[in-house]
Amino acid sequence: MAHTDARRYNEENERVERNGTMDDKEQQAGRGRGALGGAALLAGAALLSKLIGTLQKIPLQNVAGDRVFGIYNAVYPFYQLILVLATAGLPVAVSIRTAALLEQGDRLGARRAAAAGVTLLSLLGAAGFAALWLLADRLAALVGDPAAELSIRAVASALWFAPALAALRGYTQGLGDMRPTAWSQLVEQVVRVAAMLLLLRIGWSAGWGDDRLAAGAMWGSFFGGAAGLALLAVFLRRGASATGAATGASPPLDADSVRGVGRLTGFGRRSDSDAAPVRTASEEGGREPALRASRVFGLSRLRPLAREMGALGALALPAALGAIVAPVLGAIDAFTVPRLLRGGMDAAEAMAAFGLYSRGQPLIQLVAMVAGAAAGALVPQLVRHRRSDPAQAAALARLWLRASALVGAASALGLALLARPLNVMFYADAQATGTLALVGSTALAAAVSAVAVPLLQGLGALRLPAALLGLAALAKAALNAALVPPLGIAGAAAAGIAATALAAGLGALAAARTAAALAPAPPAARLAAARLRRLAAGALALAALAAAALAGARLAELAAAAASLAPRASAAAQTLGGVLLGAAVYGAALLGLGAVSAAELRLLPGGERMAARLRRWRLMP
Repeated sequence: MAHTDARRYNEENERVERNGTMDDKEQQAGRGRGALGGAALLAGAALLSKLIGTLQKIPLQNVAGDRVFGIYNAVYPFYQLILVLATAGLPVAVSIRTAALLEQGDRLGARRAAAAGVTLLSLLGAAGFAALWLLADRLAALVGDPAAELSIRAVASALWFAPALAALRGYTQGLGDMRPTAWSQLVEQVVRVAAMLLLLRIGWSAGWGDDRLAAGAMWGSFFGGAAGLALLAVFLRRGASATGAATGASPPLDADSVRGVGRLTGFGRRSDSDAAPVRTASEEGGREPALRASRVFGLSRLRPLAREMGALGALALPAALGAIVAPVLGAIDAFTVPRLLRGGMDAAEAMAAFGLYSRGQPLIQLVAMVAGAAAGALVPQLVRHRRSDPAQAAALARLWLRASALVGAASALGLALLARPLNVMFYADAQATGTLALVGSTALAAAVSAVAVPLLQGLGALRLPAALLGLAALAKAALNAALVPPLGIAGAAAAGIAATALAAGLGALAAARTAAALAPAPPAARLAAARLRRLAAGALALAALAAAALAGARLAELAAAAASLAPRASAAAQTLGGVLLGAAVYGAALLGLGAVSAAELRLLPGGERMAARLRRWRLMP
């Protein structure tokens, strides 16, 4: 039976290949040209969606106060921990499998990889929902505030949609089409924020207590996930994937396939009529292949589907363990910081102090999410180069590691220097500004970690992230216990700097060594000299950034005072002035001092034209 199934599967692959719509070389060229654009699109979507997510927390804190804000930030890491554990590695794994199978011409294999990803993630999401829902009271007690119970149950409901949404995003990225992922991210965040604000307004008018207000804010994740999944299903149905939209053939997975997977996992059985049809470019003989392809998701395919799920899980788990460093540290903070603060405070006061400590977290997540989105979008390209051109794969990995360090260092310095106006702009007062500056300093480690994990996965090194997770978690817990009682929330921030720096440093070192194993590095003397020059250029660029950011903020402050602006508007002007001038000067300094070379830019699709243009503008030597 297994031999017959394999023969039928191979026959169908041959038939699909005969009706193929694009030559393999053309596919590779198109993917190469679109890789940079796809990375930019995902990074832009991640930036905008994270900005929306950051803005959502401002009215939450402004309207509901620091205690509700503290409950929200104490509960959210539980959801984020389960969600990232379930989804962080699997979308990239699905992307890698899809890209590899399509490169081999195995379109039905790509369908099955997507189905396995959706099935596995849906099961993990259901398990996470059950765990959070049933253990909500105990988790609230561990946090140290019983008012968190309703919020834990509310956020658990979002796990019905978010895992499947993540798998389908990975599938479309593997096809080379970043549009569905980008649009679904934006729609998810917009609906999430709209639902949260509506529930906050209803709750505030109805006189809800802190526990119900925080739970209402958490329900936004449920509605946002549902909206994002619905939009992605529409994209798949309309053939928005790269292999279908560009050629007129149907996409390898459409909305009917998604529903079919849901029926399979929900009831354990389904009929052939439920399967998504495989349409070919020719009508002739179209029905028979469709019926054969439908068996890919039928009962006769349960065993291959399970094997595919196992392969995806093995590929994804180590990277997922590495990617949950930040959520694990957040969960450790939620368990330890409010309880350690209870020495001289009651539960409500401790949770309010935890809310003050959490003010900087959205800004750090913004940096990490943008860096991770850009790196994740380039993983399929890295996989292809690892097989066909290891030297270029190694060069790309080294380039992205350095880019993450340059962006992360600038973000950390900017957040530290502009902590006071940022605090007033977002939260209306300057409480805990020193703690916000300390938390902002972790942006460097957050950016490097967010890039190192997908790079390790794309380079084939899958086990180290798990060790990094354990080490960072132990360090954070131990440092919290040592520093929070004497230093309060500033001690928690200092512990975060040390723990995240440890994880990021080891992750970057592992990624660099893995890349070096793919291709021989330049001679040691030349490499050391190049590193020294780049280090000096980066340091000078950071010094220029600091001067420009402070000057921009000061000029904006003087202009705001002359215009008699309110304190919050003045803080916003200082922040924008410092960020805009600092970013412009930093970028120009990096290019002018040679921290990023023209040869490195040429490694990227479209880099030749970009380097020529920068030289013509005299921004690059």
